[in-house]
Amino acid sequence: MKKLLMTLVVLVTSSVLFACGEKAEFKRIKKYSITTELATSTTSQEVTEKDKLDKLKKQYATVFEDYQKIADEAENYQQGDDIDFYHLSNQLHSPIHMASIENTLISLGDLVYAFYDLDQNGQFEMLVGSNQRDGSVYPKGFYYLKNGAPTLLAESYIGSASARGSHTIFTDGTILSVSWSPGMGDAEGTLYQLQEDSSEAVVIEERDDFKIPGSAITPLFGKTDEMILNLESLDWQRFELEQRSQDEAVSYQVFPGGDAG
Repeated sequence: MKKLLMTLVVLVTSSVLFACGEKAEFKRIKKYSITTELATSTTSQEVTEKDKLDKLKKQYATVFEDYQKIADEAENYQQGDDIDFYHLSNQLHSPIHMASIENTLISLGDLVYAFYDLDQNGQFEMLVGSNQRDGSVYPKGFYYLKNGAPTLLAESYIGSASARGSHTIFTDGTILSVSWSPGMGDAEGTLYQLQEDSSEAVVIEERDDFKIPGSAITPLFGKTDEMILNLESLDWQRFELEQRSQDEAVSYQVFPGGDAG
């Protein structure tokens, strides 16, 4: 419960910052490359790990394409141009919540991903997150291969109005997706179970008889805090997002409140 409450605190705290309307400014830094990082060592184990990572990135190529498409709007967003988030979402391979798109544009430089075989069936899932100042990782999206195709199963977001969403990943191969209205606190949740044959995830339980804050959510769905996946234990990698107007690929680094020097 402590981990789940911490997630909700992050959501509430972030929503306050979001409501203030302050936008981060972007700096360009050299493109991060795991190939460069491994170039100084040639052990067979490291080469194998690199090959494994490259294979997983190819399997989830459409997810990277989606976030690149969102990153392409960064300059327009920073200039205050109106962006049709609904239209942009529908252009993605796996449409995501409009609030999640705006959240991503605000913190592109903190965007990270990790692969993890949650249900231990040999098929890795992809987790997208955002690095926080305290060193933790805020979960943004959970993708799995549904019959070989990358599919968004659950996401977390903070809307500027009344939209809130979060998800919790459990070590038994289940994922809890929750959405609620911060005004009334009325919430609804869906518990999914990944399938061993990598077919469509199955809905185990749905309920809408609880509120946020005010309800102990994890036990409502038969789970315990000990079952929550420790996100900090995963091998997080930084997204490589190109600024297409430049010949050299660069990554976005975010510095809240202006130039960090």
